[in-house]
Amino acid sequence: MAKVSVQDILAGHTPPVQALAEHLRALILDAEPRLIEKAYAGWHGIGYTHPQAGYVCAIFPHENSVKLGFEHGASLHDPDGRLRQGASKGKQVRYYEIHSLDDIYPDAILDFLVQAIRLKS
Repeated sequence: MAKVSVQDILAGHTPPVQALAEHLRALILDAEPRLIEKAYAGWHGIGYTHPQAGYVCAIFPHENSVKLGFEHGASLHDPDGRLRQGASKGKQVRYYEIHSLDDIYPDAILDFLVQAIRLKS
């Protein structure tokens, strides 16, 4: 199987969806430079692993939105109710759904990221 890149994951999406994903990528990697970014063809996502915490989160581009999924999102403190269950209604993973730049609250995302890393470190 050929290695897939982040650009491969984003290529089939509209410019607004690509821009949202790129914005999230920069926010995540600037917040925690030790994260390792990897494209996953099977998930159609961009995942992030931490040297001590392992898999932490992923960006999933969709037709008109981007979802930022947290592996252990159900365990994260979320006083504003930004994290939602996915369609599978799993007990663990939660998603932050983004339709525009106005939906991105950097402080909330960074807090979720810090919590997710601490939870698994």
